[in-house]
Formats: sequence, C-alpha cells, structure tokens
Amino acid sequence: MKNFRGVGESVPRKEAYGKVTGAAKYTNDFIRPGMLHAKMVTSPYAHARIKSIDTSAAWENPEIRAVITGRFCPVLTGEEIRDRPPIAVEKVRYYGEVVAVVVADTEYEAKRGAESVRVEYDPLPVVNSPSEAVQSDAPLLHANLADYERTAEVYPEPGTNIAHRTRIRKGNMEKGWSESEVVVESFFFVSPVRSCGDGNALCDCRNFARRTNTNRFFHTRAVYGETIIEYLLQY
Repeated sequence: MKNFRGVGESVPRKEAYGKVTGAAKYTNDFIRPGMLHAKMVTSPYAHARIKSIDTSAAWENPEIRAVITGRFCPVLTGEEIRDRPPIAVEKVRYYGEVVAVVVADTEYEAKRGAESVRVEYDPLPVVNSPSEAVQSDAPLLHANLADYERTAEVYPEPGTNIAHRTRIRKGNMEKGWSESEVVVESFFFVSPVRSCGDGNALCDCRNFARRTNTNRFFHTRAVYGETIIEYLLQY
C-alpha cells in the first residue's frame, strides 16, 4: 500500500472550491441569446392508446411559441433498431413517455403550458418485467416490429416483444452441470453501473449546437442527425 498515492490522505477535490463558492456552472446557468425553454407532457400510463390531445389552453398564453405532438414528428429513432418515436404517436409504451412538448419564452410559462395540455388515454394491459414480456401471451407492445429499420446483426422476432435474440453456445453445458458438485439456480438483479463518469460536450454543427450529459457523444450526435434528416424529409 506504500506505493499508492492518496491512500489514507484527504485529497481536495478540484471542483470543490467552485461549488462551495457558487462559482460552478450547472446546466441552468448556461443562457444563450434568444434561448427558449421546453417542458414535456408525459404519460401517467405504462401502456395506453392516445385518444386525444387538447392543446388549446396552452395556445392561449402569448408566451407559448410551440406545442409539438407526435403527429408533427412522425419519425422513429434508435441505435440497433429504430423503434422509438421522439414523441409518442397513437399510443404510449412506458410510464413517462413524452406525448407533447411545450416551448415558451421562460421555463415558468413552458411548465404552465405543459400542465394545461389535456390528454385522454385508453389504458392497455401492461408488461412489468422482461420475464413477463417474453411470454407467448404477453401484451404486444410493437405490432410493427418486423417493419422497423435495424442494423445487420439485429434479429427481431415479429409477433413477440423480443427485439433481438442472441444465442451463445460454448461447450457442453449438460455435461458440465452433471459433473458439478453444486448447482445454484436463482434470479439475480443488478443496478446499472457506468464504469466512467458522464461529462458535458458541446458540438457546433453548422447551424445546430447541442449539449449532452452523456459520454456517448458520437452516438447521440448520430441519432440526433438521423432523426432531424428523416423529419425534414417528411416536408
């Protein structure tokens, strides 16, 4: 342990001074000229059809610049398989899915506008776990699974909730189990853990600049770019 620097020592954090003095900048501290604020209207249901969206009350506020619903953005996004609409269209598939976005001059007015949007839902049976999702009688979340654009090594199973199946076979497992002194079977649940911290990145792409708090910058840039291009091709 003598060869490790910092072990048993109190090491000052480099960012500590800025945080305790209030000098550190957080996301809300970055203000751009002409910047607008957006608030999302999200689904209280894990699975439901969208019967109607009434945005009239939001439009009564003169500070509201836009109210965007899925019918204005009929595109799909995703990495290995493009199965996710940026804004829900016709139905929602998880709790908190975005059904509308309200854009305003201030964060306060955007929040007020989002709260005034009225959405009528028709709740559908839900799937609460991966083990439930793969059952043959599970509620189907993506009826058009076979039609989604995907990468070459993704194999969805239409008519099910399985977006991709990978089979890994190495050695004779039956022989290994039969020769084992102890065999333990159980269900194990682990929390998602990142091996490295997130950081902010700023990209100026001609007339479009975005900030992200993910360390997968090139992936998010690609997804944003593909989605914007597909959206523009609709018009």
